[in-house]
Amino acid sequence: MIPLHVRADVVHGQLAAKSPGGTDLRLTSVSGNLGYDIVPLGLAAVYAVGGAGYYWTDDANGGARSRAAGWNAGAGIRLSLGSVRLFGEARYHATRTGAGDDARFIPVSIGVLF
Repeated sequence: MIPLHVRADVVHGQLAAKSPGGTDLRLTSVSGNLGYDIVPLGLAAVYAVGGAGYYWTDDANGGARSRAAGWNAGAGIRLSLGSVRLFGEARYHATRTGAGDDARFIPVSIGVLF
């Protein structure tokens, strides 16, 4: 098994405003990432993942829109249970919004690998 892996990710979601009266932020991103198995344990592996991508943001009220480069980094665990491979991970993402502010968020993902 090779401890280095390459992957592409697409993220789409909506983030709630941090303060009352603020606007929610819609975000879509496409990124290319490299992962590295830090602790390969046969049926399980703890890994680090990170990369760069392109982010589209707009506020939920139809206001400021932005297209900007960004980056992400995080860690996760992968389990192999027979022919089923499961994963769970958290990643920090950072980019700019149409209003010139930083957009930073940490999604937690769980899923099945094909």
